[in-house]
Amino acid sequence: MKKITLLFTLFLASLTTMAQITITDPAQGVTIADGDNFSFSTLGQKNAEVQLKITNNGSNTVNIMAEVTQVTNSDGTNLQFCLGDTCFNTISAGATYPQNGALTLAPGASNNDFDHFFNSNPGTDPNQPVVYGFRFFEVDANGNEIGDILSFTYTYDSSLSTNNYNLKDMGVNLMASTFKQEISFNAQEIGKISLYDLTGKRIVFQNYQAGQNTLFLGDLKSGVYLLGFETKNQKATLKVVKK
Repeated sequence: MKKITLLFTLFLASLTTMAQITITDPAQGVTIADGDNFSFSTLGQKNAEVQLKITNNGSNTVNIMAEVTQVTNSDGTNLQFCLGDTCFNTISAGATYPQNGALTLAPGASNNDFDHFFNSNPGTDPNQPVVYGFRFFEVDANGNEIGDILSFTYTYDSSLSTNNYNLKDMGVNLMASTFKQEISFNAQEIGKISLYDLTGKRIVFQNYQAGQNTLFLGDLKSGVYLLGFETKNQKATLKVVKK
């Protein structure tokens, strides 16, 4: 019975930690959720950055650390991970950051606007994806781990941008890249349409016909999304905005 009680107590502590600490990416307008994956087909900060805005929504001071859980197809160099006013250009799997002590946030406080991660490493094998995994967790004043916050992965995959054509070349005429309820377009031939959020999660995937097409998205929350078109031999992706 004592063992069950202890496990239940630890479970409740983990839920409390996740509830009182949030991590968002202000540039992409998303709240990062446990298990999210951010996928990019480009390198560098300008087009492949995940910003890390950490907020303590609770009533107690918190101390936050991050562990690198995965480094795949990379030697851990040619990147930048900033947390708690400290930036690292090299990381390794199993290491925790910041190395000079946890990020401490008072109740209602957030970290600065500069914490982030981006990758500029094309990979040990440039033909394979580069993947990094991160786990954020809370520690006590002595540095002892007391609860997980969330984990996410970051993927660079150059193949995501392969054969990316202009919509006009594909015979697709998109009525507008900003919409409220629906996306309308004309197509000269049949194809497939996909909609992704900026974490790389696919929300919509369906076929479309030659002629006038309408994709109804009234229930979608406001934000920036990636809209992909695919015909037999061509692909195109562009950003769209849901008001």
